[in-house]
Amino acid sequence: MGETTTNKQGEAGSRDYNQRWFGYFGLVIFSIANFASVVDAKTFQGAGERAFSITVGALSTTICALVLLFDRVPKLADIFDYKEQSDGKLEGYTLAFLSCWWVVGTALMTRADGIAYKSLNIYFSSWFSLGMSVYTLNEWSASKDIISFEELTRLSATLKSWYALCLSSLITMGSAAQIHGLLDYQSRADASFAVACGAVSWVIAMCAVLMHYKILRCCNITAGGMVELTTALLLCLWLMIGVATITKDGGVAATITGTPDCDVEDGRVPGSNLFLSSWGAFLSSLSITVRLKAAQALRFAQAQETQRRKAEKEVGEESKTEPDDV
Repeated sequence: MGETTTNKQGEAGSRDYNQRWFGYFGLVIFSIANFASVVDAKTFQGAGERAFSITVGALSTTICALVLLFDRVPKLADIFDYKEQSDGKLEGYTLAFLSCWWVVGTALMTRADGIAYKSLNIYFSSWFSLGMSVYTLNEWSASKDIISFEELTRLSATLKSWYALCLSSLITMGSAAQIHGLLDYQSRADASFAVACGAVSWVIAMCAVLMHYKILRCCNITAGGMVELTTALLLCLWLMIGVATITKDGGVAATITGTPDCDVEDGRVPGSNLFLSSWGAFLSSLSITVRLKAAQALRFAQAQETQRRKAEKEVGEESKTEPDDV
């Protein structure tokens, strides 16, 4: 998509827009929603954290708005073509910064008893902003033939789900560890189990990812055989028990928000990422199992088809070698 413009030599030409405009536009929308909601959270006690949270959204909005402005206004694009600066490297550095910026901002705002639990607009806009920044960075990387998530995960049908399990388990482990430190002694049992639940699944998922890339070679997990299937089934059972335990009524992950003041009387706990991350880990393990069974069914069907064709070929060859009746 482009528009006809006149360059400095007066020749007509077509100016291409930045193909990552959707990612920048999404970042503008979610960043505005984020810092506007943070500004409105006047009752939050952490003044320093509140100020930094406002800065996270405001800076992200400013950068992405300028990118869109210089991309869509022809006169500004003639002065400074952002996507072509340093052979596109400036855009890559900017997107890498925004991704790291939102990792820090999301981790701070959505930590247990953080400002995100004053308003779910803050919570979801933080995560969506992080997701859009990583998505846009991945799109830029793919356009430059550097690396992309699709290339990283095309080794098998289950590798994407292993990555998802690794990430969600890491968040589960980290959130549970933080909640553990905020609760009183009598309320820490479920939090301890949540830490163990996330740690076990994270270690297994990380090993599975490394085995796909042949960094670990203790077993042939890339083949999608019984080792990977058995591991996925055991993880499903383990995480199902974990979800049932920590998300029960009165559990440490019964809701997203919890209470905003860390008051643990009557079984109340602070808000955290634990509810969504524990469910995300369980669903990821379930996805691995389903994908493995589908892949095995496909391989079985292909093997049957190969055997059928081989049998037909052998019959045809035998019929050719038989002498004609006199």
